[in-house]
Amino acid sequence: MLLNIIPNILNTVPNNITIIGENLFYGFDCLKEVIISNGVTTIKGLAFFECPNLEKVIIPRSVEIIEAKSFAGNDQM
Repeated sequence: MLLNIIPNILNTVPNNITIIGENLFYGFDCLKEVIISNGVTTIKGLAFFECPNLEKVIIPRSVEIIEAKSFAGNDQM
């Protein structure tokens, strides 16, 4: 099962990724912290939707667009 191999801290978004897609991490209840790499420019809507344990997200200055409801449904934030 994929969720068993995802760490509590996601800090391995490769530098060549520029867009975090819509619903990419939908429902990942194992995520507590996300460190987004420099070079990401867009976080699509609902990208981290319903990640109930997500407490912290570090967003670099390279991010220019954070679409509506990108972090919706996260009770800890």
